[in-house]
Amino acid sequence: MKNITVTISIIAAALLFITSCSGNSTSPNNETDDMPGATITLDNSGASAYIAVSVEGNGASAGINTENPEISLTSGGRYTFINNGGASSHPLNFRDSSGNKLFGQSRDEGALENNSDINVVKNGNSISFTLTDDLAGRLSDYICSFHPGMNGSLQIIEAN
Repeated sequence: MKNITVTISIIAAALLFITSCSGNSTSPNNETDDMPGATITLDNSGASAYIAVSVEGNGASAGINTENPEISLTSGGRYTFINNGGASSHPLNFRDSSGNKLFGQSRDEGALENNSDINVVKNGNSISFTLTDDLAGRLSDYICSFHPGMNGSLQIIEAN
């Protein structure tokens, strides 16, 4: 019984040591805490506007409870947009300044839909992507593919 207690104590001490050395610190000096990445939740006002309901995380901002707000995103971040209006009712697309679809929730494929660096992931009513430097130079706005009045601009902020 004494050997089991000693063994358990050694394993517990080893786990404590490994955990403290793993770099998963929650201190403000941890670089991953400062990495841009956020979830932006959009609702809709009928077929006339997207409304930003919330922005959670780092590197993004939008006017909350504002119709078709300008949304700011920091390059280098990973962003998830939750479309409470529904991907089938109000498909959210992201476009360049010429109005060309880069990627989104509508059925037609965008120019950057399969870019592995951007890594577009669609999951029900959400869509996630990484804002690479290439994408940052091209991304201009968001729009509902069924209702063109549901659109807003995207402001891209360069990471420090």
